[in-house]
Amino acid sequence: MKKLSTVLLLTTLFLSQQSFAMPTQEELQRYNLYYNNGVSNLKNKKYSSAIVEFKKVLRYQPYDLGVKQSLCTAYLARADYNLNTLKSPKKAIIDLKSALFYLEFWGKDQTEQLATLTTQTKTSLASLQRKYEANLTPQQKFQNAKSLRAQGELPAAGFDFMTLSNNSQLAKNSLENAGDIYKALNNGLNAIDCYRSALDIDPKNAKLHFKYAVILDEANNQDAAAEEYNLALKYGEKNPELLDILENLWRSRTVANPNNAQAYVNLGTVFQTKGDLTNAKIQYQKALALDFNDKTAHLNLASLYTTQGLTQQAIAEYDKLLAKNPNDTEIINYKALAYENSKNYNWAIAQYKLILAIDPNNKNAKIAIDDIVANKLTPEQKTNYMLEQANSNPSNYDLQYAYAYEMHKQNKYGEAIKYYKKASQINPKKPENYINIAQIYILENNLQEALKIIEQGVKAIPYSAELLAKKDELEKSQAGELYNNATKYYETKNYKQALNEYLKIAQQTPEVQMAIASCFFELKDYQNAIKYYEKSLSTDPKNEEALYFCAIAYNELQNTQRALEILNKIIAQNPTNTDAKNAINAIKQGELNKILEQGIALFEAQNYLEALANFENVLSKESKNTYALYYKGLIFEQQQKLKEAISQYKLAINSDNNFALAHYSYAVALDNSENYKEAVVAYDNFINLKTKLGENDEYLTFAQNRVKELKDFLNGK
Repeated sequence: MKKLSTVLLLTTLFLSQQSFAMPTQEELQRYNLYYNNGVSNLKNKKYSSAIVEFKKVLRYQPYDLGVKQSLCTAYLARADYNLNTLKSPKKAIIDLKSALFYLEFWGKDQTEQLATLTTQTKTSLASLQRKYEANLTPQQKFQNAKSLRAQGELPAAGFDFMTLSNNSQLAKNSLENAGDIYKALNNGLNAIDCYRSALDIDPKNAKLHFKYAVILDEANNQDAAAEEYNLALKYGEKNPELLDILENLWRSRTVANPNNAQAYVNLGTVFQTKGDLTNAKIQYQKALALDFNDKTAHLNLASLYTTQGLTQQAIAEYDKLLAKNPNDTEIINYKALAYENSKNYNWAIAQYKLILAIDPNNKNAKIAIDDIVANKLTPEQKTNYMLEQANSNPSNYDLQYAYAYEMHKQNKYGEAIKYYKKASQINPKKPENYINIAQIYILENNLQEALKIIEQGVKAIPYSAELLAKKDELEKSQAGELYNNATKYYETKNYKQALNEYLKIAQQTPEVQMAIASCFFELKDYQNAIKYYEKSLSTDPKNEEALYFCAIAYNELQNTQRALEILNKIIAQNPTNTDAKNAINAIKQGELNKILEQGIALFEAQNYLEALANFENVLSKESKNTYALYYKGLIFEQQQKLKEAISQYKLAINSDNNFALAHYSYAVALDNSENYKEAVVAYDNFINLKTKLGENDEYLTFAQNRVKELKDFLNGK
């Protein structure tokens, strides 16, 4: 890397006019002390210490150009040292990215000197990246950025995330991560921009709305924050913290303006979300007393009644609104849902049909009717409804076909054939009618009639691949031939074609069902794989192969509880089944790792209480989990509980004596608690371990220097 010229700023700290608040004189003196410490460390080539001091100042004055330039100068000097002295280009790349994060992405204000420094740094970084990062895909770059963030290299991670913010697939996640980093580094303006840009991409992301609301709140933009909190609540982020914030917000609004009907509605919504229906109802009624025509208050009150099972009261609220606007399809839809929730399906269908009379293209109403008919009516009600629809609309192909298909499923083959033929007369170019009629004849062992109807279909649709395939199938005399053909496809790993052939077999024996399940499993269609494994198990419930792969399929669908139940069933009937035992261990370890990863993510987000709960959960299952012990120590250290932190670091070391960071953190914690003698021993253990491992980094350098200082101090020098 070409050496960059560095400029030391020796003037006193200049306070930017962009700061959110001017500091006190005492704070100003402290900032200047940090700044001067940074300048002194930089002159003495203590680059890491200089960076720490400059970052302290920038946290309080995030838009000061002088401090930013000094911090970047320190990063660039350390990059040069890492590359040319330590021969560590990867560390140099991290420092260059960190510098560019501040130079290019920190703020809009710029000086000629900073612009020159930016250009030089870009050139240096590009030179190293061509050699060490040239072949990385955007996804790999994103993962590297996440890794840097996890390591605490926030500026370097921020640079990578901002660089990826123009990638269409990674933009939202990159902007969210960048926003988190800006917020952690106290650059509120950029954090706001990032969260807002991420929401432009994913406007229904509850977590993003909540993060955006929090930072708007911190910037005293209360109205905008309130709107974002409500959007977070709307899109599913219903955590207690958010609900308490919203309750306090709307309570204060009702106190400030007792005639604000909307504030009462919003407060009622919060109560209803919390499950406090009594207070929710009171707020809605207050709102309606102020404004009887408030649509939202009526709708929310109706929703509350529906929740309580008071369907008639809910419908009464909808009718109040419909009296004023009888063609409001939104309200009619809610009314239909109320009937549907009370299982009054005929009335619900009537409401949906009313919507279609007003808006014939309303897809939601069509889907709702189809869902009621398919899933909620009794078989007799469903059949009668479909027959009435088909006969009332004799030229409607879909209705004739739907009724025929329903009759087919109910094994009422004569009626099914009658209406399939009606559908085919309306549209003879639809192959499914010929195929389904043929299938009925096959079930009745009438192969001749099946072939006749398929040949009629081929005559009407000569190039139909489905009909030609069915014709070919029917011409085969042996189901065994189909099975053998399917098996050949399976053995050559053509699972999709194998599945097609197996599914053509009319009589699905347990063996065929296992074969079909295996195809779905290989095609990663685990839902259908489970369906066919369970069909096979209904005949042979102790089939260990079916049980095992059924369990694995459930695990792939993240249903680990069901997977473990099945695996334990295998062990119960065959304690020597090692595959089942290994699968149980793998699933349990995977669950444990997820809890650990969640804890680390919460720690990185500075959510220490929830992170601690996760690590305690891990340790309750694996008491000597090194990382859980270590991160508990980090949390206690962040909470200034050095005694507890030291205890956890010792446990982590006992769990894995080669875990260098645990030794280092243990030494630092002893040092900070002024237990210098034990700290020296701990630092020496860390130094010896790093030497043994052949590793050399800034932690080692610090430990070596600190040991010397402590030994001199303890020896009275």
